[in-house]
Amino acid sequence: MKTDTLQEKVRETLEIWKHNRQVYPGWLLLPADGEREKFRRRTDNWEGHILDSLPAFTVVERLNAIYELTWRREILLEPISEKLESEAENALESVDCQDRTVDGIAESEIDWSAVREVWREVALTLVTVARFRFDKELFDRRTDILKPFASDHPDVHNRLCQENCLWAMYSMDFESLENLLDNWMARDCDPIWTVRKAALLWETHRNVEAGDLITDALETIRDIPGVEGSVAGESREGWAMWSAVTIDEWQQFRKRWHELAALKCDAQLEKDLIVRRLEGDGDEQEAPTFDLEFGRGESVRFSSARPELAAYGAVRLAEVGGLPPVTNHGEPIGLTVASDILKSAAELLASSQPEFAIRLALRVSTSETDKTLNRVLSRTRIAILSESSAEILGDVCINAIAYAFPRLIEVDRRSLQWVTRMRAATEVLSRLALRVSPERLESFVDLGLQCFQSREITLEVWLHKSVANLLRRSWEALPKDRRAARAVNLLNLPIVGMDNFAANVPDRFPDPGEFLKAEDLPDASTPKNESQWHDVVNFLIRGLEGGGEARSRALNRITKVFDKGLLDEDEVSAFTRALWSDNYTVPDSLPTGTHLYDWAFLLLPEPSPGIAEQRFRHKWLSGDISRFQDDEQRDDNSFSVSFGARPVNPDKIEDVFWNVGAAISELRRKGRPLQLTDDIRKYIEDLVAYWAETDVTSLPLPFFQNASSEPTRWALRGLASILEEVVLTPAAGVILYEKLRKLTDSGIPAFEPIHGLFRIMPERLDELMTWLRMGLASEDDAMAASAMSSLLMWLMASADTDKSLHPPPEDVLRDVGLIVASRRSASLPQALQLAIWVFKEGALDHREAMRDLVTLGLIVLAEELKYDHDSDSENRSDLPLLRLLSVQLAQAMADSGFKAEPPVALWLEIGKNDPLPEVRYIATESDENGEADF
Repeated sequence: MKTDTLQEKVRETLEIWKHNRQVYPGWLLLPADGEREKFRRRTDNWEGHILDSLPAFTVVERLNAIYELTWRREILLEPISEKLESEAENALESVDCQDRTVDGIAESEIDWSAVREVWREVALTLVTVARFRFDKELFDRRTDILKPFASDHPDVHNRLCQENCLWAMYSMDFESLENLLDNWMARDCDPIWTVRKAALLWETHRNVEAGDLITDALETIRDIPGVEGSVAGESREGWAMWSAVTIDEWQQFRKRWHELAALKCDAQLEKDLIVRRLEGDGDEQEAPTFDLEFGRGESVRFSSARPELAAYGAVRLAEVGGLPPVTNHGEPIGLTVASDILKSAAELLASSQPEFAIRLALRVSTSETDKTLNRVLSRTRIAILSESSAEILGDVCINAIAYAFPRLIEVDRRSLQWVTRMRAATEVLSRLALRVSPERLESFVDLGLQCFQSREITLEVWLHKSVANLLRRSWEALPKDRRAARAVNLLNLPIVGMDNFAANVPDRFPDPGEFLKAEDLPDASTPKNESQWHDVVNFLIRGLEGGGEARSRALNRITKVFDKGLLDEDEVSAFTRALWSDNYTVPDSLPTGTHLYDWAFLLLPEPSPGIAEQRFRHKWLSGDISRFQDDEQRDDNSFSVSFGARPVNPDKIEDVFWNVGAAISELRRKGRPLQLTDDIRKYIEDLVAYWAETDVTSLPLPFFQNASSEPTRWALRGLASILEEVVLTPAAGVILYEKLRKLTDSGIPAFEPIHGLFRIMPERLDELMTWLRMGLASEDDAMAASAMSSLLMWLMASADTDKSLHPPPEDVLRDVGLIVASRRSASLPQALQLAIWVFKEGALDHREAMRDLVTLGLIVLAEELKYDHDSDSENRSDLPLLRLLSVQLAQAMADSGFKAEPPVALWLEIGKNDPLPEVRYIATESDENGEADF
């Protein structure tokens, strides 16, 4: 088509559009029917031609053409293109409505009232564009230039009021939002502005005001006389009903929506169609967990023909239709209005516009368990987020927390809604902690410390998990030297149960000492803080003496100080007296009220040498089989093994396995091996033999899925350590092997004791290895993890020269290498962990057996584990964990002589530049120390 012909067609089209707009029946937005699609197609088909023709138009013609395009995009609830935005800015700059000049030249022949109207409408569209971009400077500039136009028409004033309120809302600046709402006079104008104001009142939890305002607005809308050819009143009624409806009135309002359907004003149907558009044709899977965990990562896929367009439309629908996330007309549970579509929009925007998605998720989420938070703020997506964006969003969260916190002490219903607001904000802030600078992170830690000193928070059970996440994640993200400098602050936090510091549900309120590790503490106190350390120790000893909840919490903290060697001789004595106080210790028993495992007392100070071990042996290794026998008749749902005159309870035997096995392994790791006499060995061998005869098929079916398997799985780990010290008879070994196979077949992985079985029956090595390989190759995460754990325990035990245990065959190490090379998802994390141990402490022939395959795996993982917006990698919850393990493996290989391997050097470099602290600190601290810090 020739240029002049095209321009004629463009002008003709614009005239038609202008006419259509002028006779538009008054819908707030086009109905979601075939007409809307035709409207969109026409707009899409002509926008490029119109923009290309603009240079041939006069400035005023350009402005009018731009207005037609922006108006159509707005009524379609679609964003304008960057090119249209640029052309709009240029046109606005060329026209000065105040001085009535065009390109600096006075124009008297122009209809300035019409130009002024078009100018301000285009300018208002650009304000919305700036807000969605969260460009504060641009937003302020664009709103400022519209201030002289605010009195032109009530819609201009109200639109600016709504835009400023929405900016404050997405910034969680509730103080400004409250002031803006108070000063927004939305009456005596189009009642839809009253509806939109009411929507924001719901979000500031001014429920009574919002309810009254929306009721008045709906009455006003219904009283407005109808105009022939217009459905403006009906369209507004349809959308206002969403905020006015209550649970009791739902059926009545639904009937009215159906009546409005004849005029294409059925807002319920319109919202449902938006929901379908958001859902697209994709599959929704479970949201990934945020913290690093061993296990297969879940992918979250969302599919839509134009996902960003659908998300934008959902957000604008809520704004234009005046739909709050939820309403609460004095009811126990709020009614969902737009929270569902806003959450879906946040998830669709997470990849392309992460900052917008996070602000949106923060706005509509009510708790740290909200699936939208897990999808939008996965650990991988946090890694992709820029540090500057993370710090800006951190300020947004702090705004919400600062405003919500004082309202926790209010007793009216509004305070509960602020609890949910603070709950979501602290959770989001805890995740952002991974991407802010160490200096900024210090303020997050300070806020977490402040939360743990607040009596209001300890009494609000719904906040316990999110504030715990805030302090824990902020603390873990701090560089090691900064943790050491702040350790005193954490240790000195109030203790629940001490000094009238209470929690409604103590078991739900974690102690901050749980977040502290011994390595976080300084190597020694300094003259500058020596008195402070003494005060902290005295405080903890006082808590240990106090009993109750305070005793176990104080012990949890002081054991780490003791383990680091920071207690002087007098403090150790005071610690011992408090721990072994007669108030909590009876003869022949270990101290009570501590929540410690019994073996831990063997590593703590004691009133006389060996008393802890003596009492541990008395409790768990006394050789008195009668304590496993039940005197009372057991119910039909329990199982017991006959021994002598009375039945033996296998659950009690499993307690022995776990406690004795844990003592054997942990005390050996600490350099304090537990010595076993021949009598004790015989006693344990008998217990294992009796337990092995328990019929697995007779075990009671748990009421809850997997409810009864966990104690058995812990017992199996203990049994694996026990079998490193005792040897059963071949006959008992066969029975035990059959028991373990049955457990595995019943869904309880039981591979851990396999190296103990090999000691008992080495002639069945091939059979044992076949069974182990079946576990390693399993697609069941728990089975594969158990098999890999058993192989690692075998390797570790065979490395101990005192045990004279033959190592596993080299070919099974190649199997593990193959798992790394093929990146088999069910067991890849455990395979990497095993490889790390092999290259740190394993035999040279094992390293060589794995070397080529592990190297190949690292090469591929370097590509597969990239933080990438353009792939599904950002939805993998296991990606950060796998990157962490890959860096640890590369460091182990470098330290054991394989530094020249290209993938090793590559991963070490990746680690130094990783955005997540748990990965980055491994590489940087390794450089500083000359070795990997594990």
